[in-house]
Amino acid sequence: MPELLTPPRRNKRAGPVIAPAISVRFLASEIWISREARLAAGAWIRNVGAEVARHIEIPELVVDERVRCRFRTFDDLDPGEEASVDPVFCLDADKGHLEHATLTGVISRSIVRHVLAGRPPKTAWSLRVSYEDDNGRPYARRVEIALVDFPLSLRVTENAIDGDEKTVRSAIARTG
Repeated sequence: MPELLTPPRRNKRAGPVIAPAISVRFLASEIWISREARLAAGAWIRNVGAEVARHIEIPELVVDERVRCRFRTFDDLDPGEEASVDPVFCLDADKGHLEHATLTGVISRSIVRHVLAGRPPKTAWSLRVSYEDDNGRPYARRVEIALVDFPLSLRVTENAIDGDEKTVRSAIARTG
């Protein structure tokens, strides 16, 4: 007589699978007056889902009319793992070549340059993080880095989600 129940497969998970979900945070408060704050400052991405986030890419960021930042490539992020996005390659229109920099420093210099020139500084920068799950399904997280106040304080505003929204929202709800 054939068995009515088949044994579970070892490579399959029981229960719902939570897709990868990238969160972005920015630690930058009073970096103009505190050495400790400068050492701890920076932007970070974290996989808050239960699956590996693969092929992580961040397109070039326009800081102001003169400066653009390119981000390094990222390894896959396991669940709970995070990586700094603060180290960047900066392309300044005056210099014409890429230089190593930090995102926090580039934003800070842009603000100072605008204020010293008597122009209002840019106060928000949109950042997009694209990634995939194990099955190649694409996801993207869009956030805005915003100038909160002076001395320089930056934060990431509410995340917007592209891609498989139902799966990602479910992952965020379960992981807090």
